[in-house]
Amino acid sequence: MAELHRLLSSDGRGFADGRPKTPAVLSARIRQVAPALRARGIHVARTSGSNKNGKVWGVTFTPRP
Repeated sequence: MAELHRLLSSDGRGFADGRPKTPAVLSARIRQVAPALRARGIHVARTSGSNKNGKVWGVTFTPRP
């Protein structure tokens, strides 16, 4: 188990503790899961604007009838 933990945390993507290590990794993860979220009525898109700290993601839930 220790070896698995070492491998997962050594790639820099933050799988070991569940949190991405960088904003770029977070964006990549959001892009990866976006199709599955959309299939469940959750629209995820990068907005055209940005704030003083960087780009902004928009997340909208549309309940199904």
